[in-house]
Amino acid sequence: MRAQEESKNIDNGVIGKLNIKVIGVGGAGCNIVYSLQKDSEISRIVDFLIIDSDESHLSVLQNINERLFVEYPLDEDELSADSVEKIKNYLKERLKRFNCVFLVTSPGGRTGYTVGLQVAKIVRELKIPLLISILILPFDNEKRRKDAHQKLTEFHRMSDVALTVDNDLLLKIAPHLLLNEAFGKINDIIAKLIKAFKNL
Repeated sequence: MRAQEESKNIDNGVIGKLNIKVIGVGGAGCNIVYSLQKDSEISRIVDFLIIDSDESHLSVLQNINERLFVEYPLDEDELSADSVEKIKNYLKERLKRFNCVFLVTSPGGRTGYTVGLQVAKIVRELKIPLLISILILPFDNEKRRKDAHQKLTEFHRMSDVALTVDNDLLLKIAPHLLLNEAFGKINDIIAKLIKAFKNL
């Protein structure tokens, strides 16, 4: 899987002793994190957290204890001050012992972008040394793809490492695979990336 990566300087003092929290935001991010927690090796070395504005979606993702429902009006694209404070207080308590956050989200999704970017901002405010964003780009035939491209820059600016995974590449690289199998390849790549950072 080809990916577009942007890196900043990483504090060498952090590498080698990472305590990692993996946060999935929005539909795509939560689904990926749900798949990752099924990997027994990954589950032993990291903690998981999922955040979504779809409460019914959160309810079907079992075995992840840390979950946050964020509510905001369907006709608005901005989070209320109360919602921002709710996210900040939740993360402040649950990120105390972590020095690395993997943020998995899709800038093309309403929640993935709005809440995902807020999570990134809060991680920076909490002065967590390392933020690695894994950004899922929608398929070319999805209307939200163009907006997602424009929003990638904001995540890249916030992150120490930003990895963009383009769903369209699934169709080019593995046209013989079923869609679920292709998505599984993305999950495998993310799992390997997490393991690589943990083992540095």
